[in-house]
Amino acid sequence: METIRPIAIFILFHLFLANVSLATETSKVRWQVVPDSNYTIDQIVQQDYFSFQHFDTIYPQRHSQYWVRVSIHNPEGDNFYLSASPNINNKWYFQVSDGRWKKISTGLMVPSDTRDHRFKAVGIISDSLICYIHMDVRKMDNIASFLPTIKVINETIRDSKEKYILLFSTISAIILLIYIVNFLIDYYMLKESTHVYYLMVLIGGLMYVVSYHSVIDLIINLRFVKVIDASLTQIYSADISYIINRLSIMIIFFGIIQLSNTFLDLKNALPLWNKILDYYAYFFVGINGLSLTITLLTSFPADMYLISISNIMLILAMILVLIGGIFCLKKDKNNAILFLTGHLVPFLLIIVTSVIVEIYAFEKTIAYTIIPYLSVLSLPMSLSIVLAIRVRNVKNALTKNMLYTQQLGIENERMRYDKEIENLENENIKNQLELEKMHRENLELKIDLQNRQLLTSAMQNQKKDTIIHHISQEVSKISKNEEASSAAPLKAIRLLMLNLKTAEANWQSFKEHFEKIHPDFFEKLKREYPELTPNEVRLSAYLQLNLTNKEIAVLQNIEPSSVKRAKIRLKQKLNKSENS
Repeated sequence: METIRPIAIFILFHLFLANVSLATETSKVRWQVVPDSNYTIDQIVQQDYFSFQHFDTIYPQRHSQYWVRVSIHNPEGDNFYLSASPNINNKWYFQVSDGRWKKISTGLMVPSDTRDHRFKAVGIISDSLICYIHMDVRKMDNIASFLPTIKVINETIRDSKEKYILLFSTISAIILLIYIVNFLIDYYMLKESTHVYYLMVLIGGLMYVVSYHSVIDLIINLRFVKVIDASLTQIYSADISYIINRLSIMIIFFGIIQLSNTFLDLKNALPLWNKILDYYAYFFVGINGLSLTITLLTSFPADMYLISISNIMLILAMILVLIGGIFCLKKDKNNAILFLTGHLVPFLLIIVTSVIVEIYAFEKTIAYTIIPYLSVLSLPMSLSIVLAIRVRNVKNALTKNMLYTQQLGIENERMRYDKEIENLENENIKNQLELEKMHRENLELKIDLQNRQLLTSAMQNQKKDTIIHHISQEVSKISKNEEASSAAPLKAIRLLMLNLKTAEANWQSFKEHFEKIHPDFFEKLKREYPELTPNEVRLSAYLQLNLTNKEIAVLQNIEPSSVKRAKIRLKQKLNKSENS
Protein backbone atom coordinates (compact mmCIF):
# COMPACT_ATOMS: atom_id res chain seq x y z
CA MET A 1 0.00 0.00 0.00
CA GLU A 2 1.25 3.47 -0.86
CA THR A 3 1.05 6.30 1.71
CA ILE A 4 -0.39 9.45 0.15
CA ARG A 5 1.80 12.56 0.02
CA PRO A 6 0.07 15.91 -0.53
CA ILE A 7 0.89 17.07 -4.04
CA ALA A 8 1.85 20.52 -2.77
CA ILE A 9 3.97 23.27 -4.24
CA PHE A 10 5.90 24.70 -1.37
CA ILE A 11 6.79 28.32 -1.49
CA LEU A 12 10.07 27.17 -0.03
CA PHE A 13 10.34 23.79 -1.73
CA HIS A 14 8.42 22.18 -4.57
CA LEU A 15 5.44 20.20 -5.79
CA PHE A 16 6.02 16.45 -5.63
CA LEU A 17 4.09 13.31 -6.25
CA ALA A 18 3.61 10.49 -3.79
CA ASN A 19 6.38 7.99 -3.04
CA VAL A 20 7.17 5.93 -6.11
CA SER A 21 8.79 2.64 -6.87
CA LEU A 22 11.96 2.69 -8.96
CA ALA A 23 11.78 -0.84 -10.26
CA THR A 24 10.77 -2.25 -13.56
CA GLU A 25 9.03 -5.56 -12.99
CA THR A 26 11.35 -8.23 -14.41
CA SER A 27 9.85 -10.99 -12.25
CA LYS A 28 6.48 -12.56 -12.82
CA VAL A 29 4.23 -12.37 -9.78
CA ARG A 30 0.92 -14.08 -9.28
CA TRP A 31 -1.22 -14.11 -6.15
CA GLN A 32 -4.37 -15.69 -4.85
CA VAL A 33 -6.68 -14.44 -2.05
CA VAL A 34 -8.90 -16.12 0.51
CA PRO A 35 -10.72 -14.63 3.56
CA ASP A 36 -9.26 -15.65 6.90
CA SER A 37 -11.23 -17.74 9.35
CA ASN A 38 -8.57 -18.09 12.02
CA TYR A 39 -6.49 -20.35 9.81
CA THR A 40 -2.95 -21.31 10.77
CA ILE A 41 -0.08 -21.28 8.32
CA ASP A 42 -0.11 -25.07 8.28
CA GLN A 43 -3.78 -25.08 7.33
CA ILE A 44 -3.15 -22.48 4.62
CA VAL A 45 -0.38 -24.58 3.14
CA GLN A 46 -2.76 -27.54 2.97
CA GLN A 47 -5.11 -26.30 0.26
CA ASP A 48 -7.56 -29.12 0.83
CA TYR A 49 -9.56 -26.93 3.23
CA PHE A 50 -10.31 -24.20 0.69
CA SER A 51 -9.31 -22.81 -2.69
CA PHE A 52 -7.51 -19.51 -3.38
CA GLN A 53 -9.00 -17.13 -5.97
CA HIS A 54 -6.60 -15.66 -8.53
CA PHE A 55 -6.32 -11.83 -8.29
CA ASP A 56 -9.42 -11.75 -6.14
CA THR A 57 -10.74 -8.57 -4.56
CA ILE A 58 -10.52 -7.77 -0.85
CA TYR A 59 -13.70 -6.59 0.88
CA PRO A 60 -12.68 -4.97 4.20
CA GLN A 61 -16.27 -4.44 5.25
CA ARG A 62 -16.95 -8.19 4.95
CA HIS A 63 -13.76 -9.64 6.40
CA SER A 64 -11.11 -7.95 8.55
CA GLN A 65 -8.32 -10.38 7.63
CA TYR A 66 -7.22 -12.19 4.47
CA TRP A 67 -4.64 -14.73 3.37
CA VAL A 68 -2.73 -14.14 0.16
CA ARG A 69 -0.75 -16.86 -1.61
CA VAL A 70 2.10 -15.32 -3.66
CA SER A 71 3.93 -17.10 -6.48
CA ILE A 72 7.09 -15.41 -7.78
CA HIS A 73 8.96 -16.57 -10.89
CA ASN A 74 12.55 -15.36 -10.70
CA PRO A 75 14.61 -17.00 -13.42
CA GLU A 76 17.69 -14.81 -12.75
CA GLY A 77 17.78 -15.63 -9.03
CA ASP A 78 18.30 -12.01 -7.86
CA ASN A 79 17.64 -10.79 -4.34
CA PHE A 80 14.46 -8.74 -4.05
CA TYR A 81 12.39 -6.64 -1.71
CA LEU A 82 8.75 -7.59 -1.49
CA SER A 83 5.83 -5.32 -0.67
CA ALA A 84 2.11 -5.93 -0.55
CA SER A 85 -0.66 -3.38 -0.70
CA PRO A 86 -2.47 -2.75 1.57
CA ASN A 87 0.63 -2.52 3.76
CA ILE A 88 -0.83 -1.79 7.19
CA ASN A 89 -0.09 -4.89 9.21
CA ASN A 90 1.10 -7.82 7.10
CA LYS A 91 2.74 -11.06 8.21
CA TRP A 92 4.90 -12.77 5.61
CA TYR A 93 5.51 -16.53 5.81
CA PHE A 94 8.29 -18.15 3.80
CA GLN A 95 9.93 -21.56 4.02
CA VAL A 96 13.59 -21.77 5.01
CA SER A 97 16.09 -24.48 4.18
CA ASP A 98 15.12 -26.76 7.06
CA GLY A 99 11.50 -26.76 5.92
CA ARG A 100 10.16 -24.52 8.67
CA TRP A 101 7.93 -21.54 7.92
CA LYS A 102 9.49 -18.24 9.07
CA LYS A 103 7.35 -15.16 9.82
CA ILE A 104 8.28 -11.50 9.18
CA SER A 105 5.91 -8.58 9.91
CA THR A 106 5.78 -5.46 7.74
CA GLY A 107 3.50 -2.44 7.41
CA LEU A 108 2.84 1.05 8.68
CA MET A 109 1.64 -0.24 12.04
CA VAL A 110 4.72 -2.42 12.54
CA PRO A 111 8.02 -1.09 13.98
CA SER A 112 10.65 -1.31 11.28
CA ASP A 113 14.24 -0.30 10.59
CA THR A 114 13.38 0.42 6.95
CA ARG A 115 11.72 3.53 5.64
CA ASP A 116 9.47 1.82 3.10
CA HIS A 117 8.38 -1.11 5.33
CA ARG A 118 9.36 -3.74 2.75
CA PHE A 119 10.27 -7.38 3.23
CA LYS A 120 13.76 -8.23 2.01
CA ALA A 121 13.94 -11.68 0.45
CA VAL A 122 17.64 -12.48 0.54
CA GLY A 123 18.90 -15.91 -0.37
CA ILE A 124 15.43 -17.43 -0.49
CA ILE A 125 14.35 -16.64 -4.01
CA SER A 126 15.37 -19.23 -6.55
CA ASP A 127 13.70 -19.82 -9.89
CA SER A 128 10.35 -19.75 -8.16
CA LEU A 129 9.06 -18.95 -4.70
CA ILE A 130 5.79 -19.44 -2.91
CA CYS A 131 5.06 -17.41 0.22
CA TYR A 132 1.98 -16.46 2.17
CA ILE A 133 0.78 -13.11 3.54
CA HIS A 134 -1.65 -12.66 6.39
CA MET A 135 -3.24 -9.23 5.78
CA ASP A 136 -4.95 -7.25 8.53
CA VAL A 137 -7.38 -4.80 6.86
CA ARG A 138 -9.33 -3.62 9.91
CA LYS A 139 -8.07 -0.05 9.33
CA MET A 140 -9.81 -0.15 5.93
CA ASP A 141 -13.36 -0.61 7.17
CA ASN A 142 -14.41 2.56 5.31
CA ILE A 143 -13.31 1.01 1.99
CA ALA A 144 -15.84 -1.15 0.15
CA SER A 145 -13.42 -3.14 -2.00
CA PHE A 146 -9.80 -3.19 -3.01
CA LEU A 147 -7.63 -5.24 -5.33
CA PRO A 148 -4.37 -6.17 -3.52
CA THR A 149 -1.08 -5.76 -5.36
CA ILE A 150 2.28 -7.43 -4.85
CA LYS A 151 5.50 -5.71 -5.91
CA VAL A 152 8.92 -7.24 -6.32
CA ILE A 153 11.72 -4.66 -6.34
CA ASN A 154 15.29 -5.44 -7.25
CA GLU A 155 17.59 -5.18 -4.23
CA THR A 156 20.26 -3.10 -6.02
CA ILE A 157 17.77 -0.59 -7.37
CA ARG A 158 15.92 -0.28 -4.07
CA ASP A 159 19.10 0.05 -1.98
CA SER A 160 20.45 2.65 -4.38
CA LYS A 161 17.25 4.64 -4.07
CA GLU A 162 17.28 4.38 -0.27
CA LYS A 163 20.92 5.45 -0.17
CA TYR A 164 20.16 8.60 -2.12
CA ILE A 165 17.03 9.33 -0.11
CA LEU A 166 18.82 8.98 3.23
CA LEU A 167 21.90 10.84 1.96
CA PHE A 168 20.02 13.82 0.62
CA SER A 169 17.62 13.85 3.57
CA THR A 170 20.55 13.95 5.99
CA ILE A 171 22.46 16.59 4.02
CA SER A 172 19.37 18.76 3.63
CA ALA A 173 18.48 18.43 7.32
CA ILE A 174 22.03 19.32 8.42
CA ILE A 175 22.16 22.34 6.12
CA LEU A 176 18.77 23.54 7.35
CA LEU A 177 19.85 23.06 10.97
CA ILE A 178 22.97 25.14 10.28
CA TYR A 179 20.78 27.85 8.77
CA ILE A 180 18.44 27.71 11.76
CA VAL A 181 21.28 28.09 14.28
CA ASN A 182 22.84 30.88 12.22
CA PHE A 183 19.60 32.84 11.98
CA LEU A 184 18.86 32.29 15.66
CA ILE A 185 22.15 34.03 16.39
CA ASP A 186 21.33 36.80 13.89
CA TYR A 187 17.91 37.29 15.44
CA TYR A 188 19.43 37.46 18.93
CA MET A 189 21.79 40.17 17.71
CA LEU A 190 19.45 42.17 15.47
CA LYS A 191 15.97 41.44 16.89
CA GLU A 192 14.55 41.86 13.36
CA SER A 193 11.12 40.41 12.60
CA THR A 194 12.27 39.28 9.13
CA HIS A 195 14.50 36.67 10.77
CA VAL A 196 11.57 35.32 12.80
CA TYR A 197 9.59 34.45 9.67
CA TYR A 198 12.69 33.16 7.91
CA LEU A 199 13.25 30.84 10.89
CA MET A 200 9.63 29.74 10.55
CA VAL A 201 10.27 28.87 6.90
CA LEU A 202 13.45 26.98 7.78
CA ILE A 203 11.76 24.99 10.56
CA GLY A 204 8.90 24.15 8.21
CA GLY A 205 11.46 23.10 5.60
CA LEU A 206 13.18 20.84 8.11
CA MET A 207 9.83 19.25 8.95
CA TYR A 208 9.19 18.68 5.26
CA VAL A 209 12.60 17.12 4.63
CA VAL A 210 12.21 14.52 7.38
CA SER A 211 8.58 13.78 6.52
CA TYR A 212 9.03 13.47 2.76
CA HIS A 213 9.67 9.79 1.93
CA SER A 214 8.74 9.02 5.61
CA VAL A 215 12.34 9.46 6.81
CA ILE A 216 10.99 10.56 10.19
CA ASP A 217 9.74 7.00 10.75
CA LEU A 218 13.39 6.03 11.25
CA ILE A 219 13.71 8.70 13.97
CA ILE A 220 10.38 8.50 15.80
CA ASN A 221 8.85 5.08 16.39
CA LEU A 222 5.28 6.37 16.61
CA ARG A 223 2.73 4.33 14.72
CA PHE A 224 -0.48 5.92 13.49
CA VAL A 225 -2.42 5.12 10.32
CA LYS A 226 -5.70 6.52 9.03
CA VAL A 227 -6.92 5.18 5.68
CA ILE A 228 -8.31 8.17 3.80
CA ASP A 229 -9.50 6.79 0.49
CA ALA A 230 -8.75 4.17 -2.13
CA SER A 231 -9.12 3.45 -5.78
CA LEU A 232 -9.30 -0.09 -7.11
CA THR A 233 -5.54 -0.65 -6.79
CA GLN A 234 -4.30 2.32 -4.74
CA ILE A 235 -4.82 3.10 -1.06
CA TYR A 236 -4.31 6.62 0.34
CA SER A 237 -3.54 6.82 4.03
CA ALA A 238 -2.37 9.36 6.58
CA ASP A 239 0.37 8.56 9.05
CA ILE A 240 2.72 10.64 11.22
CA SER A 241 4.80 11.60 8.19
CA TYR A 242 1.70 12.73 6.35
CA ILE A 243 0.54 14.92 9.26
CA ILE A 244 3.98 16.52 9.69
CA ASN A 245 4.20 17.03 5.95
CA ARG A 246 0.86 18.84 5.81
CA LEU A 247 1.71 21.00 8.83
CA SER A 248 5.08 21.89 7.32
CA ILE A 249 3.35 23.17 4.17
CA MET A 250 1.15 25.47 6.23
CA ILE A 251 4.10 26.73 8.32
CA ILE A 252 6.25 27.39 5.26
CA PHE A 253 3.44 29.08 3.38
CA PHE A 254 2.56 31.39 6.28
CA GLY A 255 6.23 32.13 6.99
CA ILE A 256 7.08 33.02 3.39
CA ILE A 257 4.08 35.38 3.12
CA GLN A 258 4.99 37.20 6.34
CA LEU A 259 8.66 37.19 5.36
CA SER A 260 7.72 38.95 2.14
CA ASN A 261 5.55 41.47 4.00
CA THR A 262 8.29 42.38 6.47
CA PHE A 263 11.17 42.24 4.00
CA LEU A 264 9.40 44.63 1.61
CA ASP A 265 7.73 46.60 4.43
CA LEU A 266 4.43 46.22 2.57
CA LYS A 267 2.51 47.57 5.58
CA ASN A 268 3.89 51.02 4.78
CA ALA A 269 4.81 50.66 1.11
CA LEU A 270 1.65 48.87 -0.14
CA PRO A 271 -0.94 48.66 2.69
CA LEU A 272 -3.64 47.14 0.49
CA TRP A 273 -1.31 44.47 -0.90
CA ASN A 274 -0.14 43.73 2.64
CA LYS A 275 -3.74 43.07 3.73
CA ILE A 276 -4.40 40.88 0.68
CA LEU A 277 -1.38 38.68 1.41
CA ASP A 278 -2.19 38.58 5.13
CA TYR A 279 -5.77 37.46 4.57
CA TYR A 280 -4.61 35.03 1.88
CA ALA A 281 -2.11 33.42 4.28
CA TYR A 282 -4.64 33.08 7.10
CA PHE A 283 -7.23 31.69 4.68
CA PHE A 284 -4.82 29.10 3.29
CA VAL A 285 -3.66 27.95 6.73
CA GLY A 286 -7.24 27.91 8.03
CA ILE A 287 -8.74 25.92 5.18
CA ASN A 288 -5.86 23.41 5.09
CA GLY A 289 -5.91 23.00 8.86
CA LEU A 290 -9.65 22.44 8.78
CA SER A 291 -9.31 19.94 5.93
CA LEU A 292 -6.60 17.99 7.78
CA THR A 293 -8.70 17.91 10.95
CA ILE A 294 -11.77 16.66 9.10
CA THR A 295 -9.72 14.02 7.30
CA LEU A 296 -8.18 12.68 10.51
CA LEU A 297 -11.27 12.82 12.73
CA THR A 298 -14.03 11.81 10.31
CA SER A 299 -14.58 9.38 7.49
CA PHE A 300 -14.79 12.18 4.91
CA PRO A 301 -11.53 12.40 2.85
CA ALA A 302 -11.43 16.23 2.69
CA ASP A 303 -7.73 16.31 1.81
CA MET A 304 -8.35 14.28 -1.33
CA TYR A 305 -10.47 17.11 -2.72
CA LEU A 306 -8.35 19.99 -1.42
CA ILE A 307 -4.88 19.02 -2.60
CA SER A 308 -5.27 20.26 -6.17
CA ILE A 309 -6.91 23.48 -4.96
CA SER A 310 -4.02 23.98 -2.51
CA ASN A 311 -1.53 23.60 -5.34
CA ILE A 312 -3.28 26.33 -7.32
CA MET A 313 -3.43 28.57 -4.24
CA LEU A 314 0.30 28.08 -3.65
CA ILE A 315 1.16 29.00 -7.23
CA LEU A 316 -1.09 32.05 -7.02
CA ALA A 317 0.54 33.07 -3.72
CA MET A 318 4.01 33.00 -5.26
CA ILE A 319 2.78 35.12 -8.15
CA LEU A 320 1.20 37.62 -5.74
CA VAL A 321 4.42 37.84 -3.73
CA LEU A 322 6.49 38.48 -6.86
CA ILE A 323 4.00 41.12 -8.04
CA GLY A 324 4.30 42.80 -4.64
CA GLY A 325 8.08 42.86 -5.07
CA ILE A 326 7.71 44.44 -8.53
CA PHE A 327 5.34 47.10 -7.17
CA CYS A 328 7.87 47.92 -4.45
CA LEU A 329 10.49 48.82 -7.06
CA LYS A 330 8.97 52.31 -7.10
CA LYS A 331 9.01 52.60 -3.30
CA ASP A 332 12.31 51.03 -2.24
CA LYS A 333 14.28 50.03 -5.29
CA ASN A 334 17.33 48.49 -3.60
CA ASN A 335 15.32 46.39 -1.14
CA ALA A 336 12.88 45.24 -3.83
CA ILE A 337 15.72 44.21 -6.16
CA LEU A 338 17.26 42.17 -3.33
CA PHE A 339 13.92 40.50 -2.67
CA LEU A 340 13.27 39.66 -6.32
CA THR A 341 16.82 38.38 -6.71
CA GLY A 342 16.28 35.93 -3.88
CA HIS A 343 12.79 34.80 -4.92
CA LEU A 344 12.31 35.12 -8.67
CA VAL A 345 14.49 32.24 -9.91
CA PRO A 346 13.54 29.73 -7.15
CA PHE A 347 9.85 30.55 -7.47
CA LEU A 348 9.86 30.22 -11.24
CA LEU A 349 11.79 26.96 -10.94
CA ILE A 350 9.22 25.61 -8.48
CA ILE A 351 6.30 26.61 -10.70
CA VAL A 352 7.85 25.10 -13.85
CA THR A 353 8.82 21.92 -12.00
CA SER A 354 5.35 21.51 -10.53
CA VAL A 355 3.66 21.96 -13.88
CA ILE A 356 5.94 19.39 -15.51
CA VAL A 357 5.35 16.94 -12.66
CA GLU A 358 1.58 17.34 -12.92
CA ILE A 359 1.41 17.10 -16.70
CA TYR A 360 4.16 14.68 -17.64
CA ALA A 361 5.02 12.86 -14.39
CA PHE A 362 8.78 12.42 -14.38
CA GLU A 363 10.23 9.05 -15.11
CA LYS A 364 10.59 7.11 -11.87
CA THR A 365 14.37 7.34 -11.56
CA ILE A 366 16.97 8.26 -8.97
CA ALA A 367 17.14 11.75 -10.51
CA TYR A 368 13.47 12.27 -9.77
CA THR A 369 14.03 11.15 -6.19
CA ILE A 370 16.74 13.76 -5.49
CA ILE A 371 14.93 16.69 -7.17
CA PRO A 372 13.00 17.56 -3.98
CA TYR A 373 16.20 17.88 -1.96
CA LEU A 374 17.85 20.07 -4.56
CA SER A 375 14.77 22.26 -4.51
CA VAL A 376 14.84 22.34 -0.72
CA LEU A 377 18.26 23.97 -0.73
CA SER A 378 17.72 26.39 -3.62
CA LEU A 379 15.54 28.99 -1.92
CA PRO A 380 17.21 28.99 1.53
CA MET A 381 20.65 29.41 -0.02
CA SER A 382 19.44 32.18 -2.30
CA LEU A 383 17.59 33.93 0.51
CA SER A 384 20.52 33.57 2.88
CA ILE A 385 22.72 35.48 0.44
CA VAL A 386 20.04 38.13 0.04
CA LEU A 387 19.51 38.43 3.78
CA ALA A 388 23.27 38.57 4.33
CA ILE A 389 23.44 41.51 1.93
CA ARG A 390 20.43 43.07 3.63
CA VAL A 391 22.00 42.59 7.06
CA ARG A 392 25.18 44.20 5.79
CA ASN A 393 23.17 47.12 4.43
CA VAL A 394 21.32 47.38 7.73
CA LYS A 395 24.61 47.35 9.63
CA ASN A 396 26.02 50.03 7.32
CA ALA A 397 22.88 52.08 7.83
CA LEU A 398 23.15 51.59 11.58
CA THR A 399 26.80 52.65 11.46
CA LYS A 400 25.88 55.77 9.50
CA ASN A 401 23.04 56.48 11.89
CA MET A 402 25.38 55.98 14.83
CA LEU A 403 27.93 58.38 13.33
CA TYR A 404 25.16 60.82 12.55
CA THR A 405 23.86 60.46 16.09
CA GLN A 406 27.34 61.04 17.47
CA GLN A 407 27.71 64.09 15.24
CA LEU A 408 24.33 65.33 16.45
CA GLY A 409 25.45 64.73 20.01
CA ILE A 410 28.62 66.73 19.45
CA GLU A 411 26.64 69.47 17.75
CA ASN A 412 24.09 69.49 20.55
CA GLU A 413 26.89 69.63 23.11
CA ARG A 414 28.48 72.53 21.27
CA MET A 415 25.13 74.29 21.10
CA ARG A 416 24.69 73.65 24.81
CA TYR A 417 28.08 75.19 25.54
CA ASP A 418 27.26 78.12 23.27
CA LYS A 419 23.98 78.53 25.09
CA GLU A 420 25.75 78.46 28.43
CA ILE A 421 28.24 81.06 27.20
CA GLU A 422 25.38 83.17 25.89
CA ASN A 423 23.61 82.84 29.22
CA LEU A 424 26.78 83.85 31.03
CA GLU A 425 27.21 86.81 28.72
CA ASN A 426 23.59 87.79 29.25
CA GLU A 427 24.09 87.42 32.98
CA ASN A 428 27.19 89.57 32.75
CA ILE A 429 25.31 92.21 30.77
CA LYS A 430 22.49 92.03 33.28
CA ASN A 431 24.97 92.49 36.12
CA GLN A 432 26.58 95.42 34.32
CA LEU A 433 23.18 96.99 33.81
CA GLU A 434 22.45 96.44 37.47
CA LEU A 435 25.76 98.07 38.36
CA GLU A 436 25.06 100.95 36.03
CA LYS A 437 21.62 101.29 37.53
CA MET A 438 23.08 101.27 41.01
CA HIS A 439 25.73 103.76 39.94
CA ARG A 440 23.07 105.95 38.38
CA GLU A 441 20.94 105.72 41.48
CA ASN A 442 23.94 106.53 43.64
CA LEU A 443 24.74 109.44 41.38
CA GLU A 444 21.17 110.65 41.56
CA LEU A 445 21.28 110.33 45.33
CA LYS A 446 24.55 112.21 45.38
CA ILE A 447 23.16 114.93 43.13
CA ASP A 448 20.02 115.09 45.21
CA LEU A 449 22.13 115.39 48.34
CA GLN A 450 24.22 118.13 46.79
CA ASN A 451 21.06 119.86 45.61
CA ARG A 452 19.77 119.72 49.14
CA GLN A 453 23.03 121.09 50.41
CA LEU A 454 22.79 123.93 47.90
CA LEU A 455 19.23 124.55 48.96
CA THR A 456 20.26 124.62 52.60
CA SER A 457 23.08 126.99 51.78
CA ALA A 458 20.74 129.17 49.78
CA MET A 459 18.26 129.23 52.62
CA GLN A 460 20.99 130.29 54.99
CA ASN A 461 22.00 133.03 52.61
CA GLN A 462 18.38 134.05 52.46
CA LYS A 463 18.40 134.47 56.21
CA LYS A 464 21.38 136.73 55.84
CA ASP A 465 19.52 138.72 53.22
CA THR A 466 16.66 139.00 55.66
CA ILE A 467 19.05 140.41 58.23
CA ILE A 468 20.30 142.91 55.65
CA HIS A 469 16.73 143.83 54.96
CA HIS A 470 16.12 144.49 58.64
CA ILE A 471 19.29 146.55 58.85
CA SER A 472 18.13 148.52 55.88
CA GLN A 473 14.90 149.20 57.69
CA GLU A 474 16.83 150.34 60.77
CA VAL A 475 18.90 152.71 58.66
CA SER A 476 15.74 154.11 57.25
CA LYS A 477 14.44 154.73 60.75
CA ILE A 478 17.66 156.46 61.75
CA SER A 479 17.56 158.69 58.72
CA LYS A 480 14.08 159.79 59.70
CA ASN A 481 15.09 160.61 63.26
CA GLU A 482 16.43 164.10 63.11
CA GLU A 483 17.64 164.09 66.67
CA ALA A 484 20.08 161.24 66.11
CA SER A 485 23.66 162.09 65.66
CA SER A 486 25.01 161.98 62.16
CA ALA A 487 27.72 159.50 63.09
CA ALA A 488 25.38 156.70 63.91
CA PRO A 489 23.59 156.60 60.52
CA LEU A 490 26.79 156.64 58.63
CA LYS A 491 28.06 153.74 60.63
CA ALA A 492 24.88 151.80 59.90
CA ILE A 493 25.18 152.55 56.20
CA ARG A 494 28.72 151.20 56.12
CA LEU A 495 27.57 148.04 57.84
CA LEU A 496 24.71 147.67 55.35
CA MET A 497 27.05 148.00 52.35
CA LEU A 498 29.26 145.36 53.88
CA ASN A 499 26.29 143.08 54.27
CA LEU A 500 25.28 143.68 50.63
CA LYS A 501 28.69 142.54 49.45
CA THR A 502 28.29 139.46 51.62
CA ALA A 503 24.99 138.50 49.87
CA GLU A 504 26.61 138.80 46.45
CA ALA A 505 29.40 136.63 47.68
CA ASN A 506 26.82 134.10 48.83
CA TRP A 507 25.37 133.93 45.30
CA GLN A 508 28.82 133.39 43.87
CA SER A 509 29.41 130.61 46.38
CA PHE A 510 26.04 129.04 45.44
CA LYS A 511 26.92 129.33 41.77
CA GLU A 512 30.27 127.61 42.25
CA HIS A 513 28.71 124.70 44.13
CA PHE A 514 25.92 124.47 41.55
CA GLU A 515 28.40 124.21 38.66
CA LYS A 516 30.17 121.35 40.41
CA ILE A 517 26.91 119.43 40.38
CA HIS A 518 25.71 120.68 36.99
CA PRO A 519 28.83 121.64 35.05
CA ASP A 520 28.50 123.97 32.06
CA PHE A 521 24.90 124.74 33.00
CA PHE A 522 25.31 128.51 33.01
CA GLU A 523 27.56 128.58 29.94
CA LYS A 524 25.15 126.43 27.94
CA LEU A 525 22.20 128.52 29.14
CA LYS A 526 23.84 131.81 28.15
CA ARG A 527 25.00 130.33 24.83
CA GLU A 528 21.55 129.13 23.87
CA TYR A 529 19.58 131.95 25.50
CA PRO A 530 21.84 135.04 25.61
CA GLU A 531 18.87 137.37 26.17
CA LEU A 532 18.20 136.08 29.69
CA THR A 533 18.65 138.49 32.55
CA PRO A 534 20.71 137.62 35.67
CA ASN A 535 17.51 137.11 37.65
CA GLU A 536 16.19 134.78 34.92
CA VAL A 537 19.48 132.88 34.96
CA ARG A 538 19.21 132.57 38.71
CA LEU A 539 15.58 131.42 38.38
CA SER A 540 16.68 128.79 35.82
CA ALA A 541 19.23 127.46 38.32
CA TYR A 542 16.58 127.20 40.99
CA LEU A 543 14.28 125.38 38.58
CA GLN A 544 17.10 122.96 37.74
CA LEU A 545 17.13 122.05 41.42
CA ASN A 546 13.38 121.28 41.23
CA LEU A 547 12.61 123.93 43.87
CA THR A 548 9.01 124.83 44.50
CA ASN A 549 7.60 128.30 43.93
CA LYS A 550 7.53 128.86 47.67
CA GLU A 551 11.19 127.88 48.07
CA ILE A 552 12.20 130.15 45.18
CA ALA A 553 10.13 132.97 46.66
CA VAL A 554 11.99 132.66 49.96
CA LEU A 555 15.37 132.63 48.19
CA GLN A 556 14.52 135.69 46.10
CA ASN A 557 12.61 137.40 48.91
CA ILE A 558 9.52 137.79 46.77
CA GLU A 559 5.98 136.51 46.79
CA PRO A 560 5.21 133.04 45.36
CA SER A 561 2.88 134.70 42.85
CA SER A 562 5.79 136.76 41.61
CA VAL A 563 7.77 133.56 41.14
CA LYS A 564 4.92 132.09 39.15
CA ARG A 565 4.79 135.11 36.85
CA ALA A 566 8.56 135.06 36.49
CA LYS A 567 8.44 131.39 35.47
CA ILE A 568 5.80 132.16 32.86
CA ARG A 569 7.90 134.97 31.40
CA LEU A 570 10.95 132.72 31.40
CA LYS A 571 9.09 129.94 29.63
CA GLN A 572 7.78 132.34 26.98
CA LYS A 573 11.25 133.70 26.39
CA LEU A 574 12.72 130.23 26.08
CA ASN A 575 10.01 129.10 23.64
CA LYS A 576 10.45 132.25 21.60
CA SER A 577 14.15 131.68 21.38
CA GLU A 578 13.64 128.04 20.26
CA ASN A 579 11.11 129.05 17.57
CA SER A 580 13.46 131.67 16.22
